Amino acid sequence: MMKKALFLDRDGTIIEHVHYINDPEKVKLIPEMIKKIKSYQQAGYLIIVITNQRGISLGFITQEQYEAVNSRMLALMKKEGVNIDHIEMCSEKYDTHPRRKPNPRMILDAAKRLNIDLESSIMVGDNINDIEAGKRAGVGKNLFVQEFISNPL
Repeated sequence: MMKKALFLDRDGTIIEHVHYINDPEKVKLIPEMIKKIKSYQQAGYLIIVITNQRGISLGFITQEQYEAVNSRMLALMKKEGVNIDHIEMCSEKYDTHPRRKPNPRMILDAAKRLNIDLESSIMVGDNINDIEAGKRAGVGKNLFVQEFISNPL
């Protein structure tokens, strides 16, 4: 049986946007989003992060710093009763790379790996590239953060 998923950008969607965040102490969850994500998790959606991390290939963030930021985010979310099922990340700096949003490959890879029905899924982000990636992948609903927060489940 195919599953439905809530695909989420990370920076500016789950956590407050900090340009090239490399310090786990700077991780701050967006409370309205965490509440909403939790309600989708309880409704049976897989929770999947889809994130561009160009700062790694540009040398502003190390892989270890990226992982430390993710670990902090995951720990804070777990305290709120929210678990992330899967994370897809692209560190490529070139916009033409198939995994880099707005290209759809990260979403398509996650969908294949986790048996996700894209038409019944949702993509949420704070940037037009997030929305475009969802549309290109065939995700049923593609919403900006504020639309998602105000949209009933």
